[in-house]
Amino acid sequence: ALTDPEQAAEFAQRTNIVCLAVSLGNVHLLTAGYAPVDLDHLEAIYRRVSLPLVMHGGTSFPPRAIPRAIAGGVAKFNVGTILKKGFLEAVRTQVLSWPERVDPHQVLGSHQEADLLNAGKARMTEEVGRLIQLYGGSGRAWRSNFRCSIGASELARQRERLRRVAYTFLPIFCVCSLFSINFH
Repeated sequence: ALTDPEQAAEFAQRTNIVCLAVSLGNVHLLTAGYAPVDLDHLEAIYRRVSLPLVMHGGTSFPPRAIPRAIAGGVAKFNVGTILKKGFLEAVRTQVLSWPERVDPHQVLGSHQEADLLNAGKARMTEEVGRLIQLYGGSGRAWRSNFRCSIGASELARQRERLRRVAYTFLPIFCVCSLFSINFH
């Protein structure tokens, strides 16, 4: 069912939410093709709620509809299926390229070139970069008003920790919210 603009407005007012996930034909877990989204319906919702809107099922959202969706209030697309498929395809290709006997310590968790997780990570990084450009977010980070209140050594320590955590868990949990892309 599509999100009802009047119910969305009432819900937003009653709950004081700061953003709202809406349904306009978008589909979770669609593995091929695009969903038929109703952008007129999106604009009707946005006129009633005036909040940043969230789009689940970003993989199924038609690329040609993205600029109008952003103009119509979508501030965040959640994507997962396309990233999971890319990761799996890269890992499968890597495994099929191996000789019959491999050192498991080199090909899994070594952080070396032969590590099969590197292939998946590289594919996901490539796809996330493509999505950032598709969603109009490329080159916008420098405009942020973010101010860091921790020292350089602590920042470096936290970045290294995040890199290790992401390397370990990203392939497992695969990205729906980790790679949410925000516009406003």
